[in-house]
Amino acid sequence: MKRTHSDVQKSQPDSFKQLKITSLFSRVPPESSKTIIEYNKNRPCMTPNSKSFSSPVSSPDVIPSSPVLKKNKATKSRKCLNPVLTEDIKLKDKRTISNTDTVSNFSKDNLGLTTKSIEKPDYDNDVDSQSYSFDTVSIESSNTEFSTDFFLDCDINLIEPHRCIIKKIEKDFGKICLTLTSCKSYEEDVCYLSGIWLHSLFEVEDIVTVMAKKVDGHWSVNNDHGFVTRHSDFLVSGTTIVGSLFCSRRSILADIYKGLDCSSAVMVIGTLLHQLFQTVLKRKQFNQKDIKVVVDEMINSPGFVHTLYESDMSFETTKKELIDFIPKIQTFVKTYLVGNQIGKEKKTWQGEIVSIEDIEDNLWVPTFGVKGKVDITVQANYGGTSKIMPIELKTGRASGSEEHRGQVLLYTIMMKELGMDVDSGLLLYLRENVLTEVKVSHREKRDLIMLRNRLVHYLNANKMVLDPIDDYIPVLPEPINHHSACSKCPYLTACSAVLSKEGFEKLDHHNPLKRLGPQAISHLKPEHINYVMQWTAFLLLENSIESTTRDNLCAKSSDLWTLSFVEREKRGNCISLLKIKSVVKEPRNRYYLNTMEKSNKSDKIKFINFSVNNYVVISTRHRNAVATGFISAITETSIDVLLDRDLSKLGSNEFHIDKYESQSIVAFNFSSLALLLEPSENSAQLRQFIIDKEMPSFLSSDNHLKPFIKSSELTLNLNSSQKSAIIKTLAANNYVLIKGMPGTGKTATVAALIQILVLMGRSVLVTSHTHSAVDNLLLLLHKNKIDFLRLGSKTRIHPDLWGKCDEVVSQHCDTPEQLSKLYNEVNIVGVTCLGCGHPLLRKRTFDVCIVDEATQVVQSSVIAALHSSKMFVLIGDPQQLPPLIKNTKAKELGMDISMFERLDRPSVTAILHVQYRMNGPIAELANKYTYNGSLQCANNTVKHATLKLNKTKVDDEWCQDIVSSDLNKSVLLLDTGTVNSNSTDTNLIEIKIIRKIVLLLIQGGLLAKSIGIIAPYRAQVTLLKNEMDSMYSDIEVSTVDQYQGRDKEVIIYSCTRNTIAKDVGILNDKRRITVAITRAKHKLIMIGDVTIMKNYETFNSLFSHITNIIKLPQM
Repeated sequence: MKRTHSDVQKSQPDSFKQLKITSLFSRVPPESSKTIIEYNKNRPCMTPNSKSFSSPVSSPDVIPSSPVLKKNKATKSRKCLNPVLTEDIKLKDKRTISNTDTVSNFSKDNLGLTTKSIEKPDYDNDVDSQSYSFDTVSIESSNTEFSTDFFLDCDINLIEPHRCIIKKIEKDFGKICLTLTSCKSYEEDVCYLSGIWLHSLFEVEDIVTVMAKKVDGHWSVNNDHGFVTRHSDFLVSGTTIVGSLFCSRRSILADIYKGLDCSSAVMVIGTLLHQLFQTVLKRKQFNQKDIKVVVDEMINSPGFVHTLYESDMSFETTKKELIDFIPKIQTFVKTYLVGNQIGKEKKTWQGEIVSIEDIEDNLWVPTFGVKGKVDITVQANYGGTSKIMPIELKTGRASGSEEHRGQVLLYTIMMKELGMDVDSGLLLYLRENVLTEVKVSHREKRDLIMLRNRLVHYLNANKMVLDPIDDYIPVLPEPINHHSACSKCPYLTACSAVLSKEGFEKLDHHNPLKRLGPQAISHLKPEHINYVMQWTAFLLLENSIESTTRDNLCAKSSDLWTLSFVEREKRGNCISLLKIKSVVKEPRNRYYLNTMEKSNKSDKIKFINFSVNNYVVISTRHRNAVATGFISAITETSIDVLLDRDLSKLGSNEFHIDKYESQSIVAFNFSSLALLLEPSENSAQLRQFIIDKEMPSFLSSDNHLKPFIKSSELTLNLNSSQKSAIIKTLAANNYVLIKGMPGTGKTATVAALIQILVLMGRSVLVTSHTHSAVDNLLLLLHKNKIDFLRLGSKTRIHPDLWGKCDEVVSQHCDTPEQLSKLYNEVNIVGVTCLGCGHPLLRKRTFDVCIVDEATQVVQSSVIAALHSSKMFVLIGDPQQLPPLIKNTKAKELGMDISMFERLDRPSVTAILHVQYRMNGPIAELANKYTYNGSLQCANNTVKHATLKLNKTKVDDEWCQDIVSSDLNKSVLLLDTGTVNSNSTDTNLIEIKIIRKIVLLLIQGGLLAKSIGIIAPYRAQVTLLKNEMDSMYSDIEVSTVDQYQGRDKEVIIYSCTRNTIAKDVGILNDKRRITVAITRAKHKLIMIGDVTIMKNYETFNSLFSHITNIIKLPQM
């Protein structure tokens, strides 16, 4: 006889055993914890691996794998949806948790949920069109002992959402007890989770946002009220959340390897139709003629042609698709807009749209850890009630899928939390003119939060890379069982690469990946996969919060809701209390140039950490992140920001600008790295030489090249080592390295090499880590009237090259065919390494790729450039600046080893050692400290060059050496002695000394622009800049990073440090010091506390080679 639900309630035990489940990332179970798990072999989903585990009481719960929960005969089955637990589990026991609950349809891989039918996404129609249905489930439990000594007085008010830290996790009586500490008041309280929340995954020290209800004097979250958002500071896009319903593994892979899923024609058409529809609604011009004007504007914009080129789409076909939608837009307007309505079908929403309130409204809601952009926000009227509603626009077939409904629900929930009067949203299928209302219930809100929590587990886990890094495997959900979807998935190779490390044998024998997986990676060796996984780990470490916020260079997103704008501004990452001065619509795109100034015009804007092209977030006093964009210009009184919206229409009088780390660089690095997994010929060649490190080949004889090079006008001014480097390059079949020491004329050598290659009929891709390095090479070519194309934003390019930049040259291309012709005919293309995601490089292979400053480029950043060429040349100096790595652990594990260093071997490397910059004493110091005598002065003129100043009367004896033209006084070390200061990264005494030195040099006739000042810390640089700006603004003050490739007649180096620290990476980096001392042509002056600085091995070694050490009087 079957028991009823009430019978089950009566038979509940006083305590429950913890769930024992399997997981891809499981721990070893205690001996005393045993649970039998059975799997449904017929289910179209992957069975889990064989590991099982139990988390201890004080540790987090577990996300299980993919077993199927079978109903116990004595248990009444109820539809259950728990997005946190991925699978259905049968626990063999006699008792069952009583609070199983009817749930919404926003999860597939949940505890107690069997997939009844899964409809494959219709990739040929609408990428968003997916639908699912779900079966029923129940869960059983058993007994365990549990401590009850955790009842505390309630101090935190959880009636409203509250941000807390989990300090303790305990389980008993069918509940989880979380001990919470308020992030605001630091008070402590407990909250009990029950029902479906029992299966949530939490860890001690998690940041959570909790909303609960008082039940029997205690805070409670259960099936019917409250929620817990895990890692609520981690904002996940709504599209990502609902997109995980079909395959959560794909969602995580898409988050890691961004960019692999290239835009399809369907996706591009969808985007263009969104733009068309939104523009028409914004302008309120609905007749056919006016809409055609919008279409014409779109197809005549430069971005339109570039989009078609990238997606291999026909101009006429795309134009027709847009025009064909005009009647559909008009039908929508006539059906739903006030004053234009016609009869509606019963199945559609029966309300009316009163007004368009916003387009692409940006929402950041940390309460739920979700972000997104609402397609359209409207004021609607239904049944005499007026309210705000979000509209989610779809251009494919009207599937009514849970993903589509889920997006609407998330936007509704977010808007409600932001204080808008909204309780439902609208889902519009424009193609069929179907508009339906989607209402929010607590269950759906709860399940979407839990689905989001589950995703965040994986996303967060992949940011906590553990040793050993050589065996790193991304933490991923189990794969689905869907042959058609998996075979067409753009992430199949990456997914299979991870599976190969997990073990294909753990897959169920019915899973198609058992066959598809090995086939997808048949072209890869284990070493190839290991390299990609290792660099995946490096990039995840580098992109962690600890890295991106180091030195306060960028803010954490949570700073917006945890710190006031006053606190953020003190940290240097915020400019507050700005007002709109003017807004100009950019004529060539959809962006607005918002010019802002201080609300109080007497206040000066502090731009310490801000510069042009910084990614920024705009907020108001009442709402965070109303817009995001890039800084386009900065003056002393105003700042221009390029945004996708007009801020003057938001009704706010004051705005704040916060600097953030753009994710575009991270996305590029991952997509560049993933190129190594491709089965293409170019990828195979890179794997051969980069990963396998096979030796490159050269022509058997270069005798035929030598006469040509020696007699060429292009090489007349080159020395023998430069000519040899060019000959070696021309003889290389695969790759060659050119090691250029400081001042050895690398730029001149490369410029001559490029021109010779073009004369030989070869196409050349020129790239480097920085825009300035690319421009320096192209400026030499421009001077010699050599034609080329410069890719990249015009704002980042040298003004003399604007006539050659893509934005200008391509503006006359009216079709993708014309643009393709332009791109294919130019022989020289210049772009930064991070700009190599340009579609031109994906469609064209160059004969030669030249990478300047290659020792500064992260390995993953240079792969895309190398992938676009048949052979490559790396130019750099491994003794100078390495790639800039912010994460200490990643750096220690080898992320700062450049591609140049990885491939550097005597037989493949040409050396430039004749230098034209430094005089004899400075070159000698560089030789003794770094280059072991290899660096040679080009001639006696260079060797004996000294500072020539007018005679200047000086008061202090040490000042005479500063202005001396004596060659032997070219290198000076000024010892300040002990300096008492509370700061370790600023030194006011050294600033005072530098001020005096600068005045002496200027009085002696030296131009301010001939003086360079270097300091190791940004704080010291900032103080020095302020001091110099008040004297001579032409004096360049910076850290070492900005000085590589530069030189000055006089370099002044401020050591700054006045205390001893155990680990100061900057001061212990010999390469940084090498760059600093080799920037000076005629005089190098170092200032610091010699006793303190000698505690650092790098400086102790340097100072041992300096004879002119001057003890300064007390300042």
